[in-house]
Amino acid sequence: MKRTKLRWRGFTLVELLVVIAIIGVLVSLLLPAVQAAREAARRMSCQNNCKQIGIALHNYHDTHKSFPPAALWGNKIGIPQGPYHHTWLTKILPFMEQNTLYGQMDQRLPAWNLAANLPQLFARQQVPTLMCPTDAGFRGPSAVMSVNGNGQWEVGLTCYAGSVGFTWARNFQVQPGDARFPSTWVRKELSGVFSDEQTTDMATITDGSSNTIMVAEVSTTGFKPAAGVANTFQTCGTGVPCMPTDEATFRAAFIAAGYDGECCNGKYTKPDGTPAVPQQFFKVAPNMHQPTYAAAWGPNSDWPGPSSWHPGTINVIMADASVQSISETIPWDVWMILNGKRDGLNATLP
Repeated sequence: MKRTKLRWRGFTLVELLVVIAIIGVLVSLLLPAVQAAREAARRMSCQNNCKQIGIALHNYHDTHKSFPPAALWGNKIGIPQGPYHHTWLTKILPFMEQNTLYGQMDQRLPAWNLAANLPQLFARQQVPTLMCPTDAGFRGPSAVMSVNGNGQWEVGLTCYAGSVGFTWARNFQVQPGDARFPSTWVRKELSGVFSDEQTTDMATITDGSSNTIMVAEVSTTGFKPAAGVANTFQTCGTGVPCMPTDEATFRAAFIAAGYDGECCNGKYTKPDGTPAVPQQFFKVAPNMHQPTYAAAWGPNSDWPGPSSWHPGTINVIMADASVQSISETIPWDVWMILNGKRDGLNATLP
């Protein structure tokens, strides 16, 4: 019987190229799905952070019968008042299982160490719950965040800020003839849940706790107007992220450092005890701001407003501690009404 010799034929160059092309197509199809799954997990983690903050605020309210003030600037001694500058986040640390960190804080002393010209030890710490996992901004190599990479003013950051309503001015009301608002808004108060040196309780949130935003995301670099856009005031979703460089504006978790408001009228000093200057940050390049935002700038529009790295959306905490994900292009009037605690205007989450 004649045997047939088997011969193995290798791949031709064309066949090899076809296989490589098929693999490339499969990878290109699967990669977006993997990235989307990772972002979904990060978004869920961010929402869990928000939930913990919301519960902590409510536990604080149950104990103290009010939400904490946005910031406590002065120590009520001297004219101008001496520095203090603790934030609402310092007040809820015991309700976030951060008793050890809270125990490092001497509430009789300023949050900023005047002798060392650095934050007190507790204010340098980074609390993971206060950072959104999607945020692509400043990243420190250790628990101590050095926002510009060279050790200058090491501070703990936060990706979550309290709403002061339309602006940092307290109890802001729309006046007759103000063309920025509909005529039906005249005499309406556009204040938020948080206010410097003042507390808010549930009874004063007359618009309903489920209809009022009290905290929203803020990215660690902030946003700025897009090229060719002169003004992002009263807009939503029109800005672009700042670079994680000197142009950025970040929120310090435990240092109250306002840009405008009562700190600039001579009543208070800066955190380091120096005189406050109107329209000036406490620390610049990058710019340090306290953990609040003004709703006059909608999501992802400019640094005074909230911002997020989640594609197209931003997480917010309602006054009833529920967490919602809203579109960055939410209509501005709806956004503003949702940030007002007692404006008497009607708006619901889209």
